Amino acid sequence: MNYAGLNNRTQLNFPAVTICNLNPIKSSTIKYSDKLNSLFNPDDGSTATEETTTGTNFAQTINYISDTPGVQVATASGSSDLTTPSMDSASTNIRRRRGASRYQDWMDVDFMAKNEELDLFDRFTDVVSQANYEDRVNFGHQIDDMVLSCTFKGYPCTPSNFTYFHNYLYGNCYTFNSGIENNISKSSKSGPLYGLTLELNIEETEYQPAVQEASGIRVLISEQYKMPFPEDAGINVAPGLLTSVGLRKLEIVRKEDPYSTCQQSPRANDTIFSSFFNVGYSLEACQKDCLYRMIQDRCDCDDTRFRFFPDLDPCLSTNASQVLCKETVELEYANEDFGCSCTSPCQEASFEMTVSSAAWPNSLFVHQVRQELMDISDVFKTKVVNDPNFVQNNVLKLQVYYEQLNYEMIVHTPKYDLFGLISNLGGQVGLWIGISMCTVFEVVELLFDIVKLLLLKLMYRSHVKRATSPSLVDIELEKKRKRQLQEQDYAVAVYGGTDEAISNSTAWIIN
Repeated sequence: MNYAGLNNRTQLNFPAVTICNLNPIKSSTIKYSDKLNSLFNPDDGSTATEETTTGTNFAQTINYISDTPGVQVATASGSSDLTTPSMDSASTNIRRRRGASRYQDWMDVDFMAKNEELDLFDRFTDVVSQANYEDRVNFGHQIDDMVLSCTFKGYPCTPSNFTYFHNYLYGNCYTFNSGIENNISKSSKSGPLYGLTLELNIEETEYQPAVQEASGIRVLISEQYKMPFPEDAGINVAPGLLTSVGLRKLEIVRKEDPYSTCQQSPRANDTIFSSFFNVGYSLEACQKDCLYRMIQDRCDCDDTRFRFFPDLDPCLSTNASQVLCKETVELEYANEDFGCSCTSPCQEASFEMTVSSAAWPNSLFVHQVRQELMDISDVFKTKVVNDPNFVQNNVLKLQVYYEQLNYEMIVHTPKYDLFGLISNLGGQVGLWIGISMCTVFEVVELLFDIVKLLLLKLMYRSHVKRATSPSLVDIELEKKRKRQLQEQDYAVAVYGGTDEAISNSTAWIIN
């Protein structure tokens, strides 16, 4: 049974806000990788030099985020073969390989053929997964380049307030207020003025149309210590807009064993995500971890989507046997043949979002934004001057805030406990049989009275029987009286009825 209610608080923990650029790789980094350059530019004969194809030298060639003060980066150990893509003509090359238009190409459709864009992305993921985890940050957009302005509750925040992690679909992702150091920001007022406000540069000129055709930012709202999965949840925010995300908190408390099988240890190191990112348990993390480990055990390779540790070689999309094995495992997982035993946590929080947007900046404010961008650096000045639509194509504003400080709490309570069961049984018996506690006592009293009366009656009969029974003397006297009567009758019969005859007969009998 669920109990729902509204709780009012003077302040609430502000959620963790994750932002990812929709573009997973910057086009300017592809030239440092032979594999990616050949993947995205097959007609380009240029190759990267030996000095820039190794993981170590690649990190030295590009500005490495770990050298930026304050930015928190999760790391992993292992070797890598870092060779990755470029993208000025990748879209044209894909069209050439397809040999037809993207639209309404219904002739000779092969329903068993894999989509070429998906195939290209899988091969791109293969290359990235072979790199050391700490080197993957160099492929994508940097938080220092993306964040133009940051305020929280009206006060400045910086890129050092964001925690980095790499996602296979969106590349570099950054989380504000992740709580990784047990330092969780709180919100004591509602409304857009008292939440998180970001102005972001998506760097559209660095986009790779072969892997991302849209432009914008992926935004995910979650509680602290919960692994974000932007590929499963979140919203897309487009440039040239002010996007407002109003939040309402929902907290669920489930009853533990024996009433449910919920997970009671939210910070337990039960999954690859909790052990690597120091996050807590979640149903989604458990499910992905179960699939990852089954692929590891059955296929003897690592799923490229979640390869954080270099324990095994990645399951490459170009290896037919590994692809077949992986697809078989995924099918069995979808059919629930593994018995992963993943359950919801006993306590979790989620956030309902109200998303709205407006054109930003307006025609009167855009000139100020352009001027402030040109003041950042000569690079920005060149971009803004050469592109009159630079702001509309690259810059966006995001507001995340609580709509109200009250939150809804759903508590699971047992439908029957011991006392409730007894009370319910008594009520049901009283309703359908007409028996109450008073009636029970009356029935018991009636049975007692019946037994008592039966015992008294038996005792009375026994007493009467003893009182009316003749003694031995009475029996002898009765026998003697009967004998005398018999003698008298005999005398009358023999001697007649005179007194003299009766006396003579009596004397005869006596003598």
